[in-house]
Amino acid sequence: MLLIPDLIQCMSWLERTPWEYQADERRNIRDWVDLHLLPVAYEGELFPRTTGRTAGSVGVETANQWLAIALAQMRPLLEPAQADAVTARLRRWIDAGSFDPSFSRADFATFLALHAIATDSSIRPAPPYVASRTHAAVDLAMHHRPTWAATVAMSSTRTASHEALWGANYRGWNQGEGVLMVYPSDPLRYRGGFWALVDPYRLPGITTNTWELPDHDGGGGSPGRPSSQDFVGGASVDDLASVAVMRIGCEGSSLQGNKAWFFLPDAIVCLGCGISADEDRPAETIVKSARLERDDLAVSIDGRATPAGEWQERLENVRSIHLAGTRSERAIGWWFPRPAQLLAERSTRQGSWRNADKKGSEAPLSQPWLTLIWPHGSAPKNADYQYVILPGIDASALAAFAGSPTIEILANTPDLQAIHDSAHGITAAIFPQAGHDRPDHRGPAVYRPAPPARSRRQPGCGGPDTDAGADHRDAQRAVGRAHTARSGDQGASHRSPAPGD
Repeated sequence: MLLIPDLIQCMSWLERTPWEYQADERRNIRDWVDLHLLPVAYEGELFPRTTGRTAGSVGVETANQWLAIALAQMRPLLEPAQADAVTARLRRWIDAGSFDPSFSRADFATFLALHAIATDSSIRPAPPYVASRTHAAVDLAMHHRPTWAATVAMSSTRTASHEALWGANYRGWNQGEGVLMVYPSDPLRYRGGFWALVDPYRLPGITTNTWELPDHDGGGGSPGRPSSQDFVGGASVDDLASVAVMRIGCEGSSLQGNKAWFFLPDAIVCLGCGISADEDRPAETIVKSARLERDDLAVSIDGRATPAGEWQERLENVRSIHLAGTRSERAIGWWFPRPAQLLAERSTRQGSWRNADKKGSEAPLSQPWLTLIWPHGSAPKNADYQYVILPGIDASALAAFAGSPTIEILANTPDLQAIHDSAHGITAAIFPQAGHDRPDHRGPAVYRPAPPARSRRQPGCGGPDTDAGADHRDAQRAVGRAHTARSGDQGASHRSPAPGD
């Protein structure tokens, strides 16, 4: 998006010349708003994967200004209705407090435009943004609900794990290894020096067994941590649900395995299977690693209160964990479909931006922190995990859900990963290999009861657009090969098989 202001300037220079942009080319720019710019931010806060090396510097906390600047400058190129919608969206983001009101990165004309949006009482803020998208070409999935959002950053043979340059983000090795970031009604959840303080070996969502990697030397650009896997991608349906899949396999480790995220209207289902490695060193999945809004927020384990202040415990046979928020909608719950063994710690993390940027400030930072780790042991063979994240849920509702769950894990094996959400009639499945009842299909698919609709493969996922509805029963029959499946009605699938079909 840094290119957009320059592109708009070029367009103005080329007006009324033989090189003037044509109408169809201008339409492409309009598509950027809905297809690419709005999905990559929650209430104006850019998802870190889109900020490149800036994630590893204090600049990440103001990088979202570039999004506001780009949208403000694009408005004259849009149709009136779309321009008005962008203005309303910017007003909502400004009211949410995501932006520094000085807009220090904007030129004077753009600052005036943004200031006018912020102060004009006739501009009504847009309603909550709702969408569920997978951008396969950059290995990114984004899920927006009315009161929360989530994103997962992956990598493959097509994309680098991270960007590092001139000392910025010199420890960003794992930023594309399946980092899951959840925003429960709080766009600033990963501010407050998160990237300066987080353990770069234990980013939220990743599965890893690598504990020593070389710092980037601070010179030229880093190629990232290369992945050997191309089975990475996603599928979505009706802006309601998505599935993302990533096969683990990167330089410096023999660790292998399949990771999957099922983004549902009220929850995120996280599955991992086939987790294996030869090295005699611990392998872990990081269920949670993030700062807390306050150090006195209540954490409960299966309804049991944990000690106030710093605390560490090995949890045995845990079924649910609840973290309170400063407001009810900022709470978050975890449900474990089968009893789990976890390492849990509430601590105070200390550091400085020098931990992430060789030119960063050494001013001390300190934040309360919660870490939840699923250990797989040393040199694991076919280890797995499964848990469900429920943003915005209170403790009593979590207990009720755990007692009568509406989400079922149908399969979690290297041959098939599948879930069913009975509350919304959604079945989602990942087919690592062609076969079952869908011999033409390899990759993720989402099915829900609906009239037949257009099914589209997203760019970068392989294959052309097709006009074909999918059958909900196809998924059920496939899942039934390994597990008892439910019956279902006809449904539409918006599916994006991973590359390699």
